[in-house]
Parts: sequence; structure tokens; C-alpha cells
Amino acid sequence: MAFCPQCHKEMGQTATVCPRCGYDFPPASARGRDRAGFAYSGLATFALLVGQLIAALAGVIAVVGCIAALIQGEWLHAFVLGPIVATLMLGIVVVFARSLDLR
Repeated sequence: MAFCPQCHKEMGQTATVCPRCGYDFPPASARGRDRAGFAYSGLATFALLVGQLIAALAGVIAVVGCIAALIQGEWLHAFVLGPIVATLMLGIVVVFARSLDLR
């Protein structure tokens, strides 16, 4: 069960208006938009962009390293370590992209 923040009485989970006091909940799109602090500052956005660029570059370098290791016959690096690093860098790029999109 959910409780009204104004009258503290029980109400339905999906109700948008309290049936007892009439409290009208703000729409979901209006909640959470007033984020403040360093994590949502311009400097943090810049840091995410730079981190995303560095992770993408590291992923490309890992793929090139895989090819070079394959040519040199270093099978462990070519088929295990290189793909792991490339996948991790791709994951970091995706996380940074989603973090920037949530803003």
C-alpha cells in the first residue's frame, strides 16, 4: 500500500490523487528535474565527455592491439586479453553515454 505524503492515509499504488485529502501528485516528468550539485554541473558533463572519448580511443587501440598480437602469434593477447579490454571499453562508452542522456 502507498501512503499520501500530505494526510498520511493509505491509498492505491497507482493513484495520482489522494481520495481522502485530494493531494495531487506532480506528473512523473516534473519529478527529479531539479538536480543540483557537482554531479550535474557543466564540469561533470565535460568530464563525462572526455572520459567517453578516452574510452572509445582505448577500445580502438585494444582492437588494433588484437590484430597486432594475432600477426605476431601471441594467441592469448589476440583472443583473450584484447577482446576483454575492448569489450570493457565499449561498456564504459555506453555507460557514459547513458549518464549524459539521463541529464
